[in-house]
Amino acid sequence: MYCNAPKVVPVLLLLLLLGEAAATSQNATLEILPRASFPAAKCLDGSPFGVYRAPAAAGATAEEKSTWVVLLNGGGLCTSASDCLGRAKTSLGSSTRFAPVFDVNSISLLSSDPRNPFRNAHRVFVPYCTGDMHAGRRTAPGADNATWGLYFSGYHNIQATVQYLSNTYGMNTTGNTLVWSGGSAGGVGVFSTLDLVAASIPEVRVVGAPVGGFPPEVF
Repeated sequence: MYCNAPKVVPVLLLLLLLGEAAATSQNATLEILPRASFPAAKCLDGSPFGVYRAPAAAGATAEEKSTWVVLLNGGGLCTSASDCLGRAKTSLGSSTRFAPVFDVNSISLLSSDPRNPFRNAHRVFVPYCTGDMHAGRRTAPGADNATWGLYFSGYHNIQATVQYLSNTYGMNTTGNTLVWSGGSAGGVGVFSTLDLVAASIPEVRVVGAPVGGFPPEVF
């Protein structure tokens, strides 16, 4: 066990208490990860992965500036050729379909609502474009056409996200706190990647906060 052993805490009550965000719109900006540095980070169609980032508020306290909230998006999963190939033509399968900005107030945990204790922290929204509940490790579509020419690289996207935010913005700074969260398929991603994230940034206190995230029985 490492010194910053991850903890899983319930946040559903927080979300219920916050309700709908009662704040003016605040956008996080899309940042596409450079292919040269993160060649395995891809969406279903092979387009490069990216994240939306909103920096800590200008008037944030020292504690708020040392806090990061990263939320993994949900969106079900795909299990057949027609389903996955169709998904690859949408924002759930291609970064070419990502909007340039994301309204953080559309999600309570990222909201600038005054009732949200994380409103002034660094906030990151992680899109979901792999249909694999953030767990796939494909680096190539496969010569056997087992994945219909698509890339299921969700796990690599998680690794790249943590490395990118650490290298570029210092998320791995000693003493920082990271709230690793997500809902639905993103909640599943929290469960399956929490140990990876905590082990990769041992200088940081990592707290897992999945919202739901129990996969269905799929054949």
